[in-house]
Amino acid sequence: MADLVKDFLWSGIEDFTGLWDAASIAKAVEGLLSLETARDRARAVLEYLLAEELVDLYVFRGLPQNDAVPVALEQQAGLLRDVRHWSAPGKEDDVSVWFDTTEKGFEWYCELYNGGVLLYRK
Repeated sequence: MADLVKDFLWSGIEDFTGLWDAASIAKAVEGLLSLETARDRARAVLEYLLAEELVDLYVFRGLPQNDAVPVALEQQAGLLRDVRHWSAPGKEDDVSVWFDTTEKGFEWYCELYNGGVLLYRK
């Protein structure tokens, strides 16, 4: 799980990351054979990161916007369980779910994986 935590946090530091990308990362990092297993693994790691307030979830119609508001806590589990959100949007105005690393997650990442040196934050 540690490698996925690190990779998910870094991905969220770089930019908003779609759930489908999280599944692909899980599949690659852990050598998982099935996409379904990768989704389950990614979901479990994201649930942990959300519970620790290290990432936030966002829902967008179209491309992510920097002025987005995180999804309310009570809606997060339902979004992660909905299989539709684990596929890349087919059309430009489709609804999609993304995550982004919080400031707490950014500081945590820098402390654990960057020797306590703060990186430049977007």
